[in-house]
Amino acid sequence: MSRPLVLVALVLVSLGMAPVAGAKDVGAEAQIREAYARVFDRSIPLGERLTHLEDGEKLRATLRELDSLDDISGFPIQSTGIEVYSVHAFGGDAEVNASLMANGMLVTGWPGAAHKIDGRWLVARDTVCAILLEWTPVRCPGDPKKIPYRQHEVASTVASGAHQVALTFPDGARAKLILPEEMSDGWKVRPYAELLLDDGPPITVSFQPGAVEAQQLVRTYEGPTGQREVELDARMGLVIDLGKWTGFVSRTYQFNDDGDEVLSERDRARVARHLTGYTSKDGFPVLTPSAPVRFAHDQVEAEGVQLAKSSFTGDPSRYPIELSWSNGSDIYVSVVLTPGPCSTRPPLELPNYSAIEQCTDDGFGRIGVEGNPDQVALLLDTLRVESYRPAPATVSV
Repeated sequence: MSRPLVLVALVLVSLGMAPVAGAKDVGAEAQIREAYARVFDRSIPLGERLTHLEDGEKLRATLRELDSLDDISGFPIQSTGIEVYSVHAFGGDAEVNASLMANGMLVTGWPGAAHKIDGRWLVARDTVCAILLEWTPVRCPGDPKKIPYRQHEVASTVASGAHQVALTFPDGARAKLILPEEMSDGWKVRPYAELLLDDGPPITVSFQPGAVEAQQLVRTYEGPTGQREVELDARMGLVIDLGKWTGFVSRTYQFNDDGDEVLSERDRARVARHLTGYTSKDGFPVLTPSAPVRFAHDQVEAEGVQLAKSSFTGDPSRYPIELSWSNGSDIYVSVVLTPGPCSTRPPLELPNYSAIEQCTDDGFGRIGVEGNPDQVALLLDTLRVESYRPAPATVSV
């Protein structure tokens, strides 16, 4: 388990992460806030800052190198500081949501971690090292590799003269998508999903191809029977192993508008214990939740989606798959396939952009297409969903 650093006081809030819930242990919160304030303040002597950082002495040379920088990513850093929005402490670990200030101005934000070591709360080494990795040329000893952003590309096949791709949705439903010949290759896909726990609000699950390990490890939870522990990453949330894919439950510990917990620490542990999945034969992630975690099918309403760039994917409880295609320069289109009840909203048609959705006549659901008008028109004339099989009651490989 590794942890944060200092000055890079210019990172802790930028990724647009929502504040994590506030800690109930006032003493822990005060210590964590003080540790973050000192580690990220360049006006404080380096030796003192290191006492508030996990593995501080081992990172002395790294922080000294950091302090020698005049700017980070072109942003001057004569003075730095940190503003902690919230702290969620549990046992000897904590999630911290803060923003990094430079010269009195907000630079960025980055959910981080803290750990209680020998009775003192310290800024996590992982957090500082991840910030350095993302924003500076400075690296921690043994630094983890930067988590790459990957997209899954699907290959088409030809059957009965038609170009098609086989799709498996996150709930296990399957279908074949018929494509126009001139746009039959180069499609990248992104699945979406929501789950329910008891009668609580939907829990969003996101996906990335490949195996991903926590970069800022906060703690681990007991996983499903016979499987490894589930990691909690400060930025990504719960990290769920799905074979050749990784799932992320990012709605971990938050509050709703009334100040009530939407996913308590106990509930998060239950999600980790009862959510698993696999990669299907055609290369897609499939979730296999067990009670009390379940699919959100019973929450589905037959509504359209907003017609705006990249917002066709606003209904994850329907387990849509988004496919995107580009010629590599000036043409881009996105297709969203949404199984289930279908209704549509009026199209949006501009000189260089169209967003149109239509219901299929085969009972599948809705197809939404957006992007360059000529390609949108071609796809709407050509796209067909065939061999649709709804999700089985019991998902199997």
